[in-house]
Amino acid sequence: MASAAARERYARKNEAEDLTRAFNALDRKGDGKLDPEELQALFSALGHKPKRGEVEDLIWEVDEDCDGCISWQEFQRLYHRCRQDSTGYEPRGLFNVVEFVMNDKSGSGCISLEEALQIMYLRHGRAELDAKLEEVFGTADLNSGKTLSLTEFLACLHQNQYRQLHSAITSGEAPPRFLVSVAPETGMAERLTGLVTQLYMALLSGRALTAFHPDPDAVPPFSSACEYPLFNWSHPQPLPRAVYAPLLADDYQTFAQRRDAAAGLHALPPPFDESYQLFNLINASAPTTVWLGTTNLTGWPQERPGLAHAVVGSNRGATWKLANNAYHADDFWRLSLRPEEAFMCGFWALCRPNAEVQRLYARSVWGPLADPHALKIGIQVRFGDEVLNSDDDRAGEPKYGASLMSLATPFFECAAAIESAYSVPGQAVVWYLLSDSRELRRAAKDKFGDKLLTDTDSRAVHSSCRANTGKATRGKVMAGWACDPEATQRVMQHAVGSMLALSLADFHVITEASQLGRAAAALSGKWNNVHELTLGEASGCDPYTGAHPMMVALHGAGI
Repeated sequence: MASAAARERYARKNEAEDLTRAFNALDRKGDGKLDPEELQALFSALGHKPKRGEVEDLIWEVDEDCDGCISWQEFQRLYHRCRQDSTGYEPRGLFNVVEFVMNDKSGSGCISLEEALQIMYLRHGRAELDAKLEEVFGTADLNSGKTLSLTEFLACLHQNQYRQLHSAITSGEAPPRFLVSVAPETGMAERLTGLVTQLYMALLSGRALTAFHPDPDAVPPFSSACEYPLFNWSHPQPLPRAVYAPLLADDYQTFAQRRDAAAGLHALPPPFDESYQLFNLINASAPTTVWLGTTNLTGWPQERPGLAHAVVGSNRGATWKLANNAYHADDFWRLSLRPEEAFMCGFWALCRPNAEVQRLYARSVWGPLADPHALKIGIQVRFGDEVLNSDDDRAGEPKYGASLMSLATPFFECAAAIESAYSVPGQAVVWYLLSDSRELRRAAKDKFGDKLLTDTDSRAVHSSCRANTGKATRGKVMAGWACDPEATQRVMQHAVGSMLALSLADFHVITEASQLGRAAAALSGKWNNVHELTLGEASGCDPYTGAHPMMVALHGAGI
């Protein structure tokens, strides 16, 4: 059997040959230099669309003699500098492209997992080989058939760079630069949109995103429903109460006081002001979050770039604003993210539904909605906390269910119009209904029968325990006068599971005032198939004209 040294020599020999082959493949003119025109031709052939000026920047970063081209000598030096760099300071734009070309030995325009073995071995060594293949490809199984295009490969590398930064900060290998997300006492979907926005704030400002829960029994952490697929984003130690006290609901007597307090920066008492800065965006109005679309977040906060802990409380989403921020549009482009995709990608970077959520939803709900041949229409009707808290208490009232059905009629009429417009003869059609009223779900099931998929057993309960004020809903999550952690975690699992179920639909008919419906539609990837309706209005919808993705993203708590 060959020794480790022999395998290393063999790998290095292949590396030199692949480097020469990559240069010759790029040097289409055969003049011994790489110019922007040749690099652009490569990108076009591989289906990669760089931003204007990006090709010139890739060359400028490593063009030692400033002649606008890369010679063979410069090409070798840039490659070996990056290969040996452990600081992360070497420009890696062109190096990453070169690595892709080197490992696309078949010339197919994609690299397979098997082709990537060498690149991963040379970059990380044998001990980390399987783990790194898993990170980039999602599997280390050579028989998986998994491949990556250049665009996908570059996005994975950017993702891994942030994962490495996060690991260095949380382990103490790098100076502390945290963005600590403090969970607000609001609904799951509002918390989620705020959290995903904070992920991008952390990524753009070079901070490690972590989460802290002042009262995990009252506001269950996402870990009760999610596995963390990329990194552990639990904050490594408790925060001092003085740091997050202004975010707590019980520190305000009225909603107006809390709303007015959400003005951004909060001064903290010494000595906490030395290491912490609090940013309160809970219930922030749209003008309060405009700065996320206009501010350069590199090194944020600019007035305190060395700040150890930027503490943020937010239930407001701004991924669309961030992706269109002139300072950071290129950053999202390098991540291969359009504004419509930012929320979806951020969610999957933070959450993979855990075994319990899958047990509750995978077979009975997600299964029928995953049928690629069926037309799936998601209907989400939100009546609001008043109905949520009184639904079970009023279940026996005459005409209560009929009154709810009357209010929801435009939603069902819109679904019927979509079905008429897009279904084909013989095609299975599934309507999935999600609502904060169990009585509506039962009445709709009675009316529409097997075509309608919905939960007629579970009562809707607010995921923020103290927001449940009705007799039935409060009893569902309270043990005595305290929040029951087992019950609140189960509520969280249902909230995530039902949101993902709604996201599997091909078309979405949602309540404009509902953040859960908006989040599910954003996770679907079908951004032009969203129809927003206002509860209580008689207007239907045009099945051929959905709401504009930008408007959906900016409504309510935002996306």
